Amino acid sequence: MSSQTVWLPTALYTALIRWQMDDFTAIGFVNAIFGDKAESQIRQRRYRYTFIYRHLIKLVNKGLLKRKHVDDGKRCSHFIRTPKFDEVHFKEEFIGPCALVTESGKERKSETYESVLEGLIARAQHYRKGLQECDSMLAEYQQLRVDFSILDPAIESAISNTVAEKRDLRGRLEAVERLLRGLIAFRSAS
Repeated sequence: MSSQTVWLPTALYTALIRWQMDDFTAIGFVNAIFGDKAESQIRQRRYRYTFIYRHLIKLVNKGLLKRKHVDDGKRCSHFIRTPKFDEVHFKEEFIGPCALVTESGKERKSETYESVLEGLIARAQHYRKGLQECDSMLAEYQQLRVDFSILDPAIESAISNTVAEKRDLRGRLEAVERLLRGLIAFRSAS
C-alpha cells in the first residue's frame, strides 16, 4: 500500500500534510487555508468551499478520511484521518506558475528521465482514476434522477459540474499522455 501515490492540490496538501490537520469541518478547513475574511466575495468563497469539499469527499471515497457526525447543533460533518491515510504517499499537484518552484523559492533540482517518466505515469493514473470517479458519479446521478425526480434541477446542475470536471480531466490526461509518448519516442530514437 505504501507504493500508492495520491496527488493533492496545493491547498489540501498544505493543510493535510504540512499542517497535519485532523478532525475538522469543511468550512473550518477552508477558513484555515484561505482565511475567514468578511470582505471576500461570496462567489469566490463558494467556489473555494466546493473545491475543497469535493476533494475531501474523494479522500473519503478512497478510505483516507472518514466522516464523523458530531451533534454540535451545526449539522456539519467532521473529517478525520483513517489509518490508511498514513500508508499512502502524497504528492503536491501544483497549479499555475509555481510548479517550477519549491516551497523555499529555489528552483527544483534536475530530475532524471526515469523519475520524470515515473511522475508522469503516476499523474496519468491519477487522472484516469478521476475519470472513473466522474463516470461513477454520473451513473449515480442518473439513478438519483430516477429515484427522486423532485431533485431534478439540483441533479442537473451536479451532472453539468461533473461533465465539466470530466472534460477538464480528459484534457489533462491527454496532455500528460502526449508528453509520455514524446518522451518515450525521444528515448527510443536516442
